[in-house]
Amino acid sequence: MDGIVSMSSPSSGLDRLVSILERFLQSGRLTVLLWSRCQGTGPSDSPQLKETLLCHLVALPDLTANQLHHHNKTLFLPQQYYPLLARGMLTALERT
Repeated sequence: MDGIVSMSSPSSGLDRLVSILERFLQSGRLTVLLWSRCQGTGPSDSPQLKETLLCHLVALPDLTANQLHHHNKTLFLPQQYYPLLARGMLTALERT
């Protein structure tokens, strides 16, 4: 997500990052990410890293809209993304 935010103009690199993020979300990896954070079995993250991750997850539709403008993918639109995020959160909470 930081790569998408740091791109100053549309490019093939930006297209590649968006494609990777899109596949990540479509394959259910967001739920895996959220669940791994709930388990706390990995290395301890700094509070700043946790805050950054949380902010990026919540703001993803805005971040992609700001970078991709009219070329934004439907998966990143709020109507598609927030239900996906909510399902991932619910699954992680149910497992907890």
